[in-house]
Amino acid sequence: MKNFIIYAKNNGYVTAIVLSILYILPLLLANCYYIDDISRSVGGYARWLDNGRPLAEWIILTMGFGGVIDIAPMPLILSAITIITSGFYLSKNIGINKKLPAILVSLSILCSPFYIQNLSYRYDAFTMGLSVSSAIVAASILLDRFSKTKFIISSITITAMLSLYQASVNAYIGVVCLCALVILQRNGVKTFFIYVSASVATLFIGMVAYKLLVAEMFVSGGYSVAHSETVEISSDSLPVIYSNLDNFLKVFIDTFSGWFGILFLASFVISFASAFIVITPGIKQKKSFLIYCVLIAGSISTLIFAIIGMMFFLNHPVYYPRVFIGFIAVMLFIVYNTSTVLNGKIVFIPILVLASSYIQMYAYGNALSAQKQKEDFIFSLMAQDIVKYDGHINKVRFNGSVSMAPTLDLITNRFGIMKHIVPSYIRPDWMFGSFYLRKLGPEVIYDSNIDISKTITDGCREKVTANKFYTVIVKDKTMLFDFSKCN
Repeated sequence: MKNFIIYAKNNGYVTAIVLSILYILPLLLANCYYIDDISRSVGGYARWLDNGRPLAEWIILTMGFGGVIDIAPMPLILSAITIITSGFYLSKNIGINKKLPAILVSLSILCSPFYIQNLSYRYDAFTMGLSVSSAIVAASILLDRFSKTKFIISSITITAMLSLYQASVNAYIGVVCLCALVILQRNGVKTFFIYVSASVATLFIGMVAYKLLVAEMFVSGGYSVAHSETVEISSDSLPVIYSNLDNFLKVFIDTFSGWFGILFLASFVISFASAFIVITPGIKQKKSFLIYCVLIAGSISTLIFAIIGMMFFLNHPVYYPRVFIGFIAVMLFIVYNTSTVLNGKIVFIPILVLASSYIQMYAYGNALSAQKQKEDFIFSLMAQDIVKYDGHINKVRFNGSVSMAPTLDLITNRFGIMKHIVPSYIRPDWMFGSFYLRKLGPEVIYDSNIDISKTITDGCREKVTANKFYTVIVKDKTMLFDFSKCN
């Protein structure tokens, strides 16, 4: 521990922490309740236990003195600090001994373009960050003087990682690939296979322990069970896998469209070339050279696969950027390779990559605020309609959705990921709009049983009121807000 503290102090740890706070500053200023944050702020429920994340729930309950309370922005700040610390632990173990590369490598974990959605959650940003940090520690601890004790610690850390946030398993796989390339360069093929074998073994042990001790005991509820089911190994499962691939690719392509995508693609290609240039020089035998090339290509291919990894094989995965945790390893791969080769002469590449992530984050903060301002106004109108109606309304439902705020629309043209991560609470299939209204005052719940089509057909003939945004229809004690305005 003492050696790590000295290493961190000498290699810019404080600078990295300051830069990480500057990175999350837009989220601190936006101060938004993100998706189910709004329901937790009103209902005070946890339910991470049901999702197979008991360690996350226990940590959040402990921080809330036995309850789920809003202590933002503390979880976000703790998440940034935890991730930066794990980045420095990785940097030390892979042998980075210069200040700038150590800072850039640690920041690259936090600045993954997809990870901004994970950082957006007010309640569990910290536990997701702790899960990612656990993945990095579990992968890199075996680099430093391999021993049985560290093998056991790595296995336990993987179980803890899964108990915090399961998607982090992909980050573990990706970071193992990066560490394996570092070992291949410095220690050769034999040590490469020892490290990879040990890493696979710890992953297996950690996952089995999680399955038997956590998943079997805690995972419950239709949503959690449905999203954890894996496809059966048969030819019938291929359409499901292809569908998953197609849906994940859509999110990926949206994220890396335009100049933003070109910058990342060019950086990855340069990193790919750098890996071969650094690892293969001096190998004179053709057979050895081919073996090294196969191992490098295999490691990088696995690293790319780990962007989504295990999610491909779920029956009903979540197609949101927050599950692209594995892209953290791609960020590490780009930044590590381009900041350490050629005596740091191309260090401007990772600086440009991270600067673009900062720009995306600041644009995201403004997009969140703009959409929030628009929906705050609309929800205040709906709350007034509920209060003024002559009758006891205790349920609500929505049909259609509200358009993007102009600021969000403009930002989406440059950063396509915004359409996937900036939430709108006005959706027919989301209960969160009812919690938003309860936060404003009206005691209403989400009506999941109402026949929307029939209610609109009947109600549009005798609509209660209408404005620029929606038409109000009342069915018994349910108020339906129709954003298609009876069209």
